[in-house]
Amino acid sequence: MPLSQGEFSDLVGRIYDCGRDPELWPDTLARLVEALGAVAGWIGVHDAETGTGRLAVDVGLSPDHRSLYAERFAGLSPLALGTWFTQVGDVVGLSELIDRDAFRGTHFYREWCRPQQVEDLIAGVLTKASGGCGSLSASFDRPVSLEARELMTLLLPHVRRAVETGQLLAEQSGEAEGLSSAMDALSLGVFLLDAAGRVLRANAAAEAILRQGDALRRLPAGTLATAEPWSQGALEGALAACRDDDRTRCRAALPFPSRRGSRPRGGLVGQIVPVRGAACGSRAGRGGEGERQPVAALFVQDPDAAVSIPSEALERLYGLTQGELRVLRGLMQDMTLSEIAEAYGIGVATVRTHLARLFDKTGTRRQAELLRAVMAAAPALRPAEARPGPAGRLAATA
Repeated sequence: MPLSQGEFSDLVGRIYDCGRDPELWPDTLARLVEALGAVAGWIGVHDAETGTGRLAVDVGLSPDHRSLYAERFAGLSPLALGTWFTQVGDVVGLSELIDRDAFRGTHFYREWCRPQQVEDLIAGVLTKASGGCGSLSASFDRPVSLEARELMTLLLPHVRRAVETGQLLAEQSGEAEGLSSAMDALSLGVFLLDAAGRVLRANAAAEAILRQGDALRRLPAGTLATAEPWSQGALEGALAACRDDDRTRCRAALPFPSRRGSRPRGGLVGQIVPVRGAACGSRAGRGGEGERQPVAALFVQDPDAAVSIPSEALERLYGLTQGELRVLRGLMQDMTLSEIAEAYGIGVATVRTHLARLFDKTGTRRQAELLRAVMAAAPALRPAEARPGPAGRLAATA
């Protein structure tokens, strides 16, 4: 049933109230969803790089379907691509993007839509930035009516202003955007965990670890899980120490074995530290989950992964010549002195001379000690263009 003028004005007023008090969003979004005749609705951001989503507020979604959408299906929805080619302030519908029979053959429909009896979706674009696209989305148990589409179009400008005023999607801008970019630049995986061990934030390296899923994975409820029960117990114990602010047990080092096949092989190592007053935590609970505040930061790395060393930095740090850098690169790649000489067309005696100067300039006496010194100079940052290097060794970059 179409809204009367009074009902429309009341809904618009409630939307603007959310700009002043974000706690009003769940109730207001529920009224908006009801007015559209939808079964569920959400406001969130889709990350184009990772294919994941972050829902700032939602109604009508079960916890499992909320997690599945954010972690897996945000990037598989035809609407996700459609919003990137839709202007801010415009509405796009599923029927414009894909044939209905083809849609029913997608994993998104079979595994996320059909269990909820969802047959159609529309989305209105709220914001766009290099890293994400924010939108208001609604799902329906029948084809979207023209009236619902028109109402979404009329309400969208008001929702945009309220979202911007209240910074509902603030993780994509300002201080939190800077924190997010800094976290994503790290080569270490960084997880922000709440008291129950749920992942509130994972940087790009951490998301890559979760996609691999051998040592750490995220359960449908959002909880971080390990491959081995004893490792899970160690993680939960360390998390409890952070939750209780037990300084004697904080900063725990944790092994995360990787299970490939029937037996564990290798894995990751991590360190957990308590978080107090995290800037991103103050907004983590919006959308009805105010108790979800970060209590711990978990830093994870692969001890066998190649570490990138910028050659220019080494050159300036130790005053190295180009010949000495070439020998150092060879050592990083686990080459013998003879192999280095052959690779660069110089004599073994020249390689030995360069090596002796490397020892002198770095204050080391053996090759293993030299490599450890260079490893200590490695920044924990992802290189702008990752270059493959031998596992367990260092990779030099220009």
